[in-house]
Amino acid sequence: MNKHQNGTGRKRRANELHFISWNVHDMRLKDEGLKSSLNEFMNKILAEDIFCLQETKEPVKISGFRCYNSNRANSRSGGVCIGVKNDISSGVSSVNTSCCEDIVAIKLKKCYFNIPNDIVIINTYDSPTNSSYKKKR
Repeated sequence: MNKHQNGTGRKRRANELHFISWNVHDMRLKDEGLKSSLNEFMNKILAEDIFCLQETKEPVKISGFRCYNSNRANSRSGGVCIGVKNDISSGVSSVNTSCCEDIVAIKLKKCYFNIPNDIVIINTYDSPTNSSYKKKR
């Protein structure tokens, strides 16, 4: 694979980043274990430079990526993650979102990516209005 292709075989320009956002509704499957052990799931994730996952319900760790997680305290619901490929992670910094659960944000540094301005990527999850989590609040 040359540096201008990703795992899907689609061509890309040198100055492109590819993203995926996915509500995974739990990183664990009832019988199969972690979704990160499934080829189909990992092929989709590995084909991207940055991924955003919602409803992870636990911290995410994926080899080859720096993962920024935010999970609810004392809860098995919600949770978000942004993963950044290791080879570009030095151009990324975390943005403080400690004021809120279910929000994680990163900043793409303009000097690293040779772009006019920093870019902030925010990944959030908002529970349905009738969820038990919202009713408790």
